[in-house]
Amino acid sequence: MVFRNFGGQKNRLENPRDKIGNSSGIIAFFVEHKVAANLLMALIVLFGIYGLSQLKRQLMPDFGLELMTIQVEWPGASAEDIETNVINAIEPEVRFINGVKEVNAIAFEGRGKVQIFFNQTASMSKALTDVQSAVSRISTFPVEIEKPIISQTVQREDMD
Repeated sequence: MVFRNFGGQKNRLENPRDKIGNSSGIIAFFVEHKVAANLLMALIVLFGIYGLSQLKRQLMPDFGLELMTIQVEWPGASAEDIETNVINAIEPEVRFINGVKEVNAIAFEGRGKVQIFFNQTASMSKALTDVQSAVSRISTFPVEIEKPIISQTVQREDMD
């Protein structure tokens, strides 16, 4: 509240709400129409509750990951030997299998790992047999390596 002196009048108490009626805008509208503001707030809350009830949710959500891993152990071999003799033999064989999206390989001392990522639409059972037959066709593996281990990771479940 502010006191103003208008000429010969005594100090008159000015109400800040007197200025609101002259301004225009959404805030001024809702200050003048409190019922409309409360109604809008109630509608927003109701639509929010409805939206939350329609939201699909899971405690532990599933995700899609179509991946196969080929692990080969060669005791005593260096990472360079594994890359040149094992990984370079596996990669070309599995790269052109139907549904392959990406092939990554890494060589460590004594072992190597090739990861094959498949498209989401790929049949993983067919892909597993294709990878197994591709690895078994390789005849250039060194004699000292252990049998390649092919593992499959599939985690996909569509939400209802």
